[in-house]
Amino acid sequence: MPVRSDVRLCIKTATDLKGLLWVSFLPEECISVGFPDKTFVVPMLISRSDRVEAAESEILDLTGIHGKESVKNPHFTLHPPSHFHLKSENGTVLCEALVWTEPEPGHEVSPWLRFTSNPIGTLPSFRQPAYGRKVLIYTLIAPKEESSAAVQIDFVREPGPTHLGEQKVAHYFTWGQAVLRILSFCVPSQPASLGYEIAG
Repeated sequence: MPVRSDVRLCIKTATDLKGLLWVSFLPEECISVGFPDKTFVVPMLISRSDRVEAAESEILDLTGIHGKESVKNPHFTLHPPSHFHLKSENGTVLCEALVWTEPEPGHEVSPWLRFTSNPIGTLPSFRQPAYGRKVLIYTLIAPKEESSAAVQIDFVREPGPTHLGEQKVAHYFTWGQAVLRILSFCVPSQPASLGYEIAG
């Protein structure tokens, strides 16, 4: 569906509503993805090709490269048709890469971002957006606060099913020429991780 507003992905626990992820649809068909937890740091970034013969992950030591103050509160921004970067709160560019915003011939999905949260109970409570700001809020139900949440953000040819098995919930957004799929689900408790996966 066409979107002209921001998106907030939240997690509902037995006692609270937690903020997990935000997505902003920007002018010139740009898309930004970030985190409501302003204290979130990303000391390591995992990059991976989706080809079986190149399946080994590359881990970038962002703290070692940029320093501790330059890895806080990061966000991704896609600049169509294919360039994206990861920036920290102070404006440091942590990485840059290319992604297929339209799946390759013969494929239905072009992979992009991968995120796993810290244990859900440690995440910040959801805060209502400022008055007058149009925001779409989507909620994932957490079986227990000791779980972590996993999010996969990919590009697809067209919107598909909203439930993909194993309690995975998908939401689809069309922005410019791209169709974005945000897939979220709960996983066993673990430290947060952040990365991207690209076709080819």
